[in-house]
Amino acid sequence: TMIFGNAAAIMQDNLKRILAYSGVAHSGYVLIGVIAAGFGADYNNAAPSVIFYLIGYAIMTFGSFALVAVLEKNENTSLSVNDLKGLGTKYPVMALSLTVLMLSLAGLPPTLGFFGKFYVFSAAIEQDMYWLPFWGVLSSVISVYYYLRPIVVMYMADGEADEIRSRFMTRGAIAVSALLIVALGILASPMFKAVRSQFPMATDRTSASPAEPRESRYGQSGLGSRDSG
Repeated sequence: TMIFGNAAAIMQDNLKRILAYSGVAHSGYVLIGVIAAGFGADYNNAAPSVIFYLIGYAIMTFGSFALVAVLEKNENTSLSVNDLKGLGTKYPVMALSLTVLMLSLAGLPPTLGFFGKFYVFSAAIEQDMYWLPFWGVLSSVISVYYYLRPIVVMYMADGEADEIRSRFMTRGAIAVSALLIVALGILASPMFKAVRSQFPMATDRTSASPAEPRESRYGQSGLGSRDSG
């Protein structure tokens, strides 16, 4: 799913199709955490990493598709990458929001998307599944190309952006999504700890002292817990 989704997205020029095929690739990243959770021990971080990734991806997807919907002239018109020419000059806030969203989807720091992939890949490495992060990193590198294309076109290609007619609340929601991507990326560590705290089994190895003897089923510790006489 990771390789197929990214390879298909590279060949697209329609922005919605790019986001759709990239969603296939992101489902593959989520499956890395799911596989790691299936083979993990009690202190495994895989399950929390999946939830963390899904939270970040939900924000990124909402902002991206909302922005595409705003840029499209009507329901019968599809937005291509070349339609973004001049957007960085005429609508700098919209262009900046799209830039943040694309960078986060690509998994570049310090965005929330980067830390989502980091925690998912780390969970697989904890289970010695090095081949999963390898393919994940490889496909992420491939995705950088088509995620950077809209950014390059917005700021470097010559052209005039079309007039954008949208409500202030819609633009505000897109800007808030971009701000959340950056803010939650900076606060990724405490946010991940908050998510992990909802999983009682996902505890640190050091949470229980190995020096403390385990309680036996007879209510006492040690081998001599049973009465000898």
